[in-house]
Amino acid sequence: MNALIDWLRKALGIVASTSAYGAVGLSTGGLTALFSKSLGLDPYTCFFFGFCLPFGPLYLLFTSRRAMTNRLSMLREWKNAGLIQAREYDKLGRQLLRWYSDRMFRTLARGPAPLPTKATEPESLPPRNE
Repeated sequence: MNALIDWLRKALGIVASTSAYGAVGLSTGGLTALFSKSLGLDPYTCFFFGFCLPFGPLYLLFTSRRAMTNRLSMLREWKNAGLIQAREYDKLGRQLLRWYSDRMFRTLARGPAPLPTKATEPESLPPRNE
């Protein structure tokens, strides 16, 4: 029993340390592998296809305008609640906008945008028009 608990702890540690894509992929891969026996299919093949299934929808969800707006609003709420300082708010906002810009306007061949230097960084995020 202790061996099973140790194995589960290690497995949960692996899932917890992965990205959102990896964690969801492991979950859907595991589910498809579980159902593979009842369908008479190879569990390894089912795991592979199940692992790859959520990547497209997740990418569309994470890069949507609505998700970006929600993330920026969340940062503003954290700042107003005193959970993060203005400097952290500015840094996280710049990183979030750079991430969004890279995914929306850059090609894979050109690579990610370079990090701005101190001279090019804005002092703070522009106010939101509501």
